[in-house]
Amino acid sequence: MSRLSQSLVCVAAAVVLVAVVCAAGSQSPMATIAGAGQCASCHQKTYERWADSIHGKMIQRATTTAVVSRPETSGGPAGRRFWRDGAFFIQEDGVENRVDLTLGNRRIQHYLTYKQNGQVIVLHSTWDVKRRQWFDSAEIVPNAPPHFVQQWNLTCFYCHVTQQQQDVKNFDPKTMTYRTSWVESSASCERCHGPMAEHAAGKVAGRSFRDDLSAGSRYDRLMMCGQCHWPKVVLATGYNTRKNYFDYYSPGLIHMDENEPTVPSWWLDGRPRRFSMEASGFFLSACFQSAKAACTSCHDPHWNRTDGNEELMKRPDQYCIKCHGGYDAQFHTKHAPASTGSSCVGCHMPYTVSGVKAKMRDHTMLAPEPENTVAYGIPNACNECHTDQTARWAADYVNRWYPDRSERLRTRAKAFSLARQKNGEASEFLVRLAQDVTENSLIRASAAGYLGSSSGPRASNTLIRLATDSEPMVRLEVARALGRLQGKDAVAALQRLLSDAFRTIRIQSASSLVDQTFSAAPPELDRKNPQFTAALKEYRDSLAVEADNPTMQVRLGSLEFFLGDLTAAREAYGMALKLNSKEADAYVGLALIEARVGNAGEALKNARKATQVSDKESYRQFLERMKLLKQ
Repeated sequence: MSRLSQSLVCVAAAVVLVAVVCAAGSQSPMATIAGAGQCASCHQKTYERWADSIHGKMIQRATTTAVVSRPETSGGPAGRRFWRDGAFFIQEDGVENRVDLTLGNRRIQHYLTYKQNGQVIVLHSTWDVKRRQWFDSAEIVPNAPPHFVQQWNLTCFYCHVTQQQQDVKNFDPKTMTYRTSWVESSASCERCHGPMAEHAAGKVAGRSFRDDLSAGSRYDRLMMCGQCHWPKVVLATGYNTRKNYFDYYSPGLIHMDENEPTVPSWWLDGRPRRFSMEASGFFLSACFQSAKAACTSCHDPHWNRTDGNEELMKRPDQYCIKCHGGYDAQFHTKHAPASTGSSCVGCHMPYTVSGVKAKMRDHTMLAPEPENTVAYGIPNACNECHTDQTARWAADYVNRWYPDRSERLRTRAKAFSLARQKNGEASEFLVRLAQDVTENSLIRASAAGYLGSSSGPRASNTLIRLATDSEPMVRLEVARALGRLQGKDAVAALQRLLSDAFRTIRIQSASSLVDQTFSAAPPELDRKNPQFTAALKEYRDSLAVEADNPTMQVRLGSLEFFLGDLTAAREAYGMALKLNSKEADAYVGLALIEARVGNAGEALKNARKATQVSDKESYRQFLERMKLLKQ
């Protein structure tokens, strides 16, 4: 997705980390989802195990069986909670809301209600299943504003249900209504196995995973779980696990924390710090990269519970020694055998991930690095046990015991710390990470993403060279970063990426080329180039996926402006403001339209409105440019 140039237009479009999935129209009649009931006819025992799992009970109708809370218990937001005529109601702000759906059942249970326009709203009253008490759902949303409203079919539903055509929201911009539908209200069999209608009908043998070895297939195998356990932006609807991930999704990466500076999703060494990111953590592990382990090496995919799995919870090291047998435990860990300090998961999977009212284990399997705690505040496994000691104490022991250990974690943390601070010295370390082909592609791609904000020929030359990198994740972030750079070489690299094998990269390349045309020195682009034309169509289609997102409407407006359709551009910017009256970039877009048609007064008015809804310096600079036009 694009980030418009800050030169003339100063449109600072934020990268969306939580995928907002929608599309106009109804579910595809060509879809081939059979449904879990069909699977159960042959796989009854597996079905029963799944049906009683977290995934099987993710979304349920709010029946007396599904609702596990106690309405009479005090606590949580003010208002009544009660049953009436077989329906559960929650009163908030003086309004009685019938609870239509429950979300979750093991640790936390949320309560969802339909609104007249088809929005599905998460009510504030939330039940803590473990502690048996009520709390406000706003507590788990970082920096939730007053009167916060969370819409489930805006940002959440795509991982909670199985659809005939996945990620279709059915939002109608003309009526501002939703008709979100699904086949099964859970992450069901075919969410992981892919469509099985033909298999259920006896026409073809079933496949439980990708069996082709096309480019990126190793990554795609992880996405059986990672499609929901790794943040992403949705660029096309209809994904299933038989298809290439990079034709549908853009993964959330470390540099995207630029847009969430107060509540980052990643520790500075690249490890995830928030829940539902287990796949991104596991992707960083040598276990996964060596192809010796998958999620299912430790987790039962059909039951998918940890707290009820005694083998996993009480004897987790048995899963590690399947591959790592033969270690002298005392020599390796420097702790007595069978002690907590000699536990594999104790050192390599500390509780450093924040969940909903809980701490969860890190899945990167990386070694403790107390030096990063001292320098950057990143938690380490040593002090998780030795709470009475300092990180410096732990670092001294680790340095003494493992003097020849890899510097990789320290290098990552230093590079990303400098980058997050926008320190000019970051470029040297980012270039080193991005170019290191022995480094994990998630780290390399994040470094490339940060280089888009760096100045100087070394950063730009590195990005241009990486446009031909073998890793699709790296090429994707290079395409995003090149949209910020000037020069014919950057444009040429983007034009080559228009023919990339993966749709996501082609879309981002087209988006970045459009951004380039808003710079102080816009390049001349061949708009009749068939590859550019095709990529622009894919880009337009991707923007329709998130039609209820004001940022996507701004980008649509900028695309229409680039194509010369000022009427359509004005309509898109207007829709952005209808969705969010404080969308400053939409006012910038309207100002550009007025400037294009020679209406300097109206251009100035819209530029001033942008500064009234945002205090960013870029909007004030844009206002000064519009003042010059008025003169």
